[in-house]
Amino acid sequence: MNRAKGKKKIEIIDQALVKEVVLSLNSAQGIRKDLEQKGRLNIDRPLPFLCVYRGPADREDSGTAHLIMGEASYLIASGNAELDDGVRLLVKNIAKTLADKFGAVLIIEVWSALAEDDSGFNSTDSKAKFKIFTDKAKELPSTIDTFEKSLEALEIGQDVTVVIQKDLSPPGMTALLDDKTIRELSCLVVGLEISPVFRDFQTGGIYLSILSDLRRKFSNALQQTFFEFVQVQTPERPTRPQMLGRRVVVDAVWTADAELSALSDNFNYLMAVTPVNADEAFEQFRDDGYERDPLFHYRLLTIDPEDLKRRLYSISFDEIEDPTIAYLLRDKRIELDRQITLIEDRNTPRFLYESLQLFPPVEDDLMSLAETILSSPKKALDTSAKLSADEVADLARIEIEFYRTTYPAMDATVEIRKDTPSGLMVSHGNLLIGKSTKITSARINALLQHEIGTHSVTYHNGRAQPLKLLYSGLPGYEQLQEGLAVFAEYLAGGLNFNRLRILAARVIAVRRLTLGSTFAEVFNELLNVHKFTERTAFNIAMRVFRGGGLTKDAVYLRGLVEVLNYLRGGGDIETLFVGKMGPEHVSIIRELQWREVLRPAPLTPRYMTFPETAERLQRVRENGSILDLI
Repeated sequence: MNRAKGKKKIEIIDQALVKEVVLSLNSAQGIRKDLEQKGRLNIDRPLPFLCVYRGPADREDSGTAHLIMGEASYLIASGNAELDDGVRLLVKNIAKTLADKFGAVLIIEVWSALAEDDSGFNSTDSKAKFKIFTDKAKELPSTIDTFEKSLEALEIGQDVTVVIQKDLSPPGMTALLDDKTIRELSCLVVGLEISPVFRDFQTGGIYLSILSDLRRKFSNALQQTFFEFVQVQTPERPTRPQMLGRRVVVDAVWTADAELSALSDNFNYLMAVTPVNADEAFEQFRDDGYERDPLFHYRLLTIDPEDLKRRLYSISFDEIEDPTIAYLLRDKRIELDRQITLIEDRNTPRFLYESLQLFPPVEDDLMSLAETILSSPKKALDTSAKLSADEVADLARIEIEFYRTTYPAMDATVEIRKDTPSGLMVSHGNLLIGKSTKITSARINALLQHEIGTHSVTYHNGRAQPLKLLYSGLPGYEQLQEGLAVFAEYLAGGLNFNRLRILAARVIAVRRLTLGSTFAEVFNELLNVHKFTERTAFNIAMRVFRGGGLTKDAVYLRGLVEVLNYLRGGGDIETLFVGKMGPEHVSIIRELQWREVLRPAPLTPRYMTFPETAERLQRVRENGSILDLI
């Protein structure tokens, strides 16, 4: 695992430090040093570029340095004139070492604009302004063109201009390299002035959300620029810009990740809101003529929500430099906060509103699809023999053993539970089976691929990664997870029309819940209009009304649609097996793979080895509407 220590002794920029840096780079090693006056050098491996920020000596400039701290090669130094010679010596030697190795080197120096001066920026602007400074007057290098276009594509409401002039340094500072050195080293120096819209001009305070968003997008623009420069000016041939991103991750990342994952492991909000008296509640509901809403009982809480939140917000993200990983961690903290509040508000009117923050209302297109499925002619019911909970457990253990033979760390267990409703569910990678479970033999393989082949496999693949959130679940992972799990049923040849009807009925029930219908009203619609059996209609309604109204169950059909659209768009299904992720995280996971922060997944779902899988996948990529699956 690539790690960088967050705390180091302060180094003075002198000949000894310069010699150490050059020796490390010549040995194909990285180097990380905390420098005097809040400076830092971070090069996690030799690369033909360096980002530089020099803090102005005459004013505060909070936030600007953070814009380059996510890159694989950067220098943050003081712009104090007394330290100038040392900084310039260090940059010159780094540039020479990299140019000798790669044939050329790119240096991008970043600084912030002053308000109310001739930069054209003023403190009332909400639009980010970027000025690219280059001295290539006759023929702009393609690198400058790429930099300009990448900044224009940030989608933050920005203006980008290119200024051709001799001086490429921040106002009042000496150039990092003289003209002779630049020519000899085949060095391209670019200056970039950024309007600090991420900062309050009255107080100097940082708008953290704006800075965080800008950092992620700006990092992408830098990597696109590095990629173009490397491809054109050096013999190196990376295949993707993200491969030029940082591989070494500071310990602060793994500390925060471990603390978030440990806290997530302390509770299971689904178990906390799943009734323990489902059978008794159904019998009482039936005795009441299906008119009086049932009374559900839940597990006693073994956690203190207030203590969990105190621990949650004591986790520090202050020293995390990587904007991509920082985004994931901050998003996960928000989700955990909402899940804890959901448990705290169990059986209160507030529960439904907390649920909607985690799982949004049913959109019209999804509702229309659900109605189309339910209005289609019913198919014959599955009449194959039903397996008991013990028989299902035996088959599940065989399935787990299949994975354990190739990956011994796959330590999932199977447990039959009296306090779990009829059916299967995975919790922390383990399979829980309700004691009253009865599953037809025609459906059992598909359900095992859903629960073990998807939920348990992605859990254990996530555990094999240095980023622990990949097993506890990145924020909003349920939708893609459940969509993938249902798709696994199709690949295993066990997704039938009656199963689709249940997923559609869950969508209908969630919509009715959010519009104010009662449990009894939803149950009777499912029973009398859509012709489900009493127990099936009850189970669907119970899942949706549990805790006070849980809108999660719309994610199954919504997620299935999402997976189909992803595959039709050329998406790679193997990426989805790396861990538990949301749809918006797929590109981030790919980035972390290309950066070699993540490892290859040790487990491949068994259903991917079935002879018919390749043909079924191809069919989906070429056509693949929901109804075509069955």
